Amino acid sequence: MGAAGLCIDAERRVLLVLQGAPADERAWGLPGGGRWPDESLESCCIREVWEETGYRVAVRRELGVKTGSVGGRPFRLHFFEVGVEGGEAAVHDPDGFIQQVAWCSAAEVGRLPFTFPEDREWVLRRLQARGNGGAPAAHPGAGGKLVRDRIPEIMARHGQTALFEVATPADMPRLLLGKVREEAAEVAASGGSVEEIADLLEALDALARALGVDGEAIRRQRREKFGRNGGFGRGLVLLA
Repeated sequence: MGAAGLCIDAERRVLLVLQGAPADERAWGLPGGGRWPDESLESCCIREVWEETGYRVAVRRELGVKTGSVGGRPFRLHFFEVGVEGGEAAVHDPDGFIQQVAWCSAAEVGRLPFTFPEDREWVLRRLQARGNGGAPAAHPGAGGKLVRDRIPEIMARHGQTALFEVATPADMPRLLLGKVREEAAEVAASGGSVEEIADLLEALDALARALGVDGEAIRRQRREKFGRNGGFGRGLVLLA
């Protein structure tokens, strides 16, 4: 498990490092690496960025998670948006794996060889978002599926390849409304299985939290509506 930092400056350049042992073929990537025991992912990101680039950064928020396997070893890498707070370009990498530090434009990123080619496309999307005044080029989660929090951990344990984006709090109500519709359809399709009902209730609870709705307010509203209109226990069906 590890962390990497995405740092984009005011000139819309991203901070990258050239990686590889002196005798090996080298490629570019985001500064990052493995987490120490008892180290938080955020602390890992800050340390790795300083070791590999010489810049001291602050973590702003988590952007995404990547899982997969390299050399038969499963991994989980968390991406964080970071901002420079001090320092200057320098390499303090104790492993001697970092050969160069550079601020790169989108055009340069498009030409550079990356250790992981999929990272290049992810970085380019983020640079495009910054070019739109910080607004995403597309809705977070577009073309994807909202999943439970521990799915990256489970997939990483089995070395399965996946890329997850972390939605902003502002996008969560929209994503969760879609999840509620998805889970309600699965409840109906399953004929009302316990597992699908549990998924629907989890999505509804998450939606309430994302909207800032207090659980007691929901329970109070249920009691009031039950008192006025009753429940659904009698099986009454309106025909006309």
